[in-house]
Amino acid sequence: MHDAKLELLARQLAEGLRGDHDAFCRELLRLLARGYPVTPGRMASALQMTAEQVAEVLAALADLEVDHSGHVVGWGLTFIPTPHRFLVNGQQFYTWCVLDALTYPALLQVVASVESSCLVSGAPVTLSVTPTGVHDLTPAGAIVSLVIPEQGSSCNGDRGSFCTHSLFFRSRRDALLWQASSPSARLLSVADAYQVGHLLARYRSPS
Repeated sequence: MHDAKLELLARQLAEGLRGDHDAFCRELLRLLARGYPVTPGRMASALQMTAEQVAEVLAALADLEVDHSGHVVGWGLTFIPTPHRFLVNGQQFYTWCVLDALTYPALLQVVASVESSCLVSGAPVTLSVTPTGVHDLTPAGAIVSLVIPEQGSSCNGDRGSFCTHSLFFRSRRDALLWQASSPSARLLSVADAYQVGHLLARYRSPS
C-alpha cells in the first residue's frame, strides 16, 4: 500500500480512537508496561492528579480491567490472557488486539515478541516488533485486518466494535475467507499494519 494511503488510514484510526483522556491513557499504558498492576495512587502521582480526579477518569474508561483490590491490570495492554501474547524483557503481557501489539513497541519504546494465531486456520503467527520495524515474521505472508472505528472507540469506547476485527491471518486467502463476513474490514500486510501503528503512535503522542 502506498505511503499516502497508510498515512490516511493512520489519521482515520487516530481520529476514531481519540478519547477524552488520551494523556491519562498513555500514562496508564506506560505504568502497566513496568510489569505490575497500577494503583490509583500511582496514577495520581504520575499525572499530579488528586485521588478523586483519578477515580473519576478510571470510572469513565470502558472495559478497564481491575483486580479484586481495584488495581488496574489491563487497558489495551493487559495481564489477563487474550489470543495475542506480548513478551517484553521476559515479562508476559497480552494485548487486546493485533494493532495494539504492533503499536505499543513504538509508543512504549520497547522490543516485544508477539505470538498469536490465524482466526481461520488456527495456525500460529509469530514475530518480533521493535520501535523501528517488524522482524522474524512467521509465516512471511501473514495478513492483518483492521476496521475504521467510530469516534471515541478508545478511552471511552467499545472493544467489540474495533478489537475483535483487528486480527492476524496466516495468508491472504484465509483473510479473504474471513472478510466475506466482515466486508468493512481492511486487509494489510504486517509491514503495512506496523507502519500504520507507528504513525498512530506518533499521532496519539504529540511531543
